[in-house]
Amino acid sequence: ALIPTLLQDHELTLTSRSTGEPIHHLQITPLLLEDPSACASFIMTIRPDLIVNTAAISLPDYAEDHRKETQLANVVAVENLIASCKMLNIPLVHLSTDYVFSGENPPYLETSERNPVNFYGSTKKEAEDLILASGIEYLICRTTLLYGLKQAHHRGNPFISVYEPLNAGLPIKASSVHTTSPTLVYDLADGIKSLIKKKARGIYHTAGSESCSRLNFANSIAEIFGFNKNLIQPMENLPQRATRPKDSTLNVLKMKIDHGLLFKNVHDGLFQCKKMLDKIK
Repeated sequence: ALIPTLLQDHELTLTSRSTGEPIHHLQITPLLLEDPSACASFIMTIRPDLIVNTAAISLPDYAEDHRKETQLANVVAVENLIASCKMLNIPLVHLSTDYVFSGENPPYLETSERNPVNFYGSTKKEAEDLILASGIEYLICRTTLLYGLKQAHHRGNPFISVYEPLNAGLPIKASSVHTTSPTLVYDLADGIKSLIKKKARGIYHTAGSESCSRLNFANSIAEIFGFNKNLIQPMENLPQRATRPKDSTLNVLKMKIDHGLLFKNVHDGLFQCKKMLDKIK
């Protein structure tokens, strides 16, 4: 979602661990961000005005079981990006997460105490700490529960994982406990573009304007798309390897006060997804 949005105003160079198919006609350059020499060499060659880091291992259960790989992707890579930003004297825009918080004292401000409850959250906190101590110009965007339509090169997301089975008449399970701020990915892309344009610096909570549980999110999808709500089974504790914060709702008032940005609530975000799907059909 971010690529077509930033392409409106910027020239982009894309990197990934592997080449993959072009995205919006842009070739992807393979680059291992955790390799300090490869990272520095590539960035010094293209000499960007800004680096946007969306790279991470962000599946908490996978991170819990693959700690070395996660540390390299989520921490060492950021360390290398910081070094390149210092050499070129350019800002770093970094995507972070609500999982830096424990989930015990919501809603969370940008200045709230961070106390992650799983390894993924710990690595994201560590990356934030590296950026905060680096002396570079930075913009840290903490977000949560991204959802939207799925294209071929996307992995699943909380909307798709509910929409597809319900659309097929299949039952699903949804947590009645885990609560956060569902964020429409197109809002996030527009928000990041706007913050870059405004040269915003510091930490911002770039998340949806409404807090709800995974169960309520699933029920909202069923309601808007006319699915059978009886197919949704409430669960308190789903079988998961990594502990999740109980309620990691992000306070988004700073973004609204500083820059007039407020992302959609759950109903409006899901209704946008419905309109987009109706156009495709």
